[in-house]
Amino acid sequence: MSMKLVALLLLVMSGNVMASQTYDLTATVKHNNKILTSPKLKLVEGHWEQTKNDSCTYSSRVTAQPDHTLFVENEIFCGDAFFQPSFTLYPEGGEAALEVGVPDNLWNFAVSLLVQD
Repeated sequence: MSMKLVALLLLVMSGNVMASQTYDLTATVKHNNKILTSPKLKLVEGHWEQTKNDSCTYSSRVTAQPDHTLFVENEIFCGDAFFQPSFTLYPEGGEAALEVGVPDNLWNFAVSLLVQD
């Protein structure tokens, strides 16, 4: 009996793993005429992933929403600066950008999200 239960649990777990959508995400930060681009992140829906370059640490997560859009959450640390820009994209992915700050101190955040087959 316990062997049947183990087999059933493995089947359910493998089905859940296969059902997860994957994405490629690249983030770009522009500040003071400097452009910082993250290495490409491989994301599995609903899971946070992190990558770094010399200047910043990028953490991102993608979740599918009930209205069939994709919600992209980001946490970006660049030196002493910390930002949490979020974007809503169409289900096929795409690009989005956001600018925050004042004219002398503008930060521009952009993401590019590619849905994997």
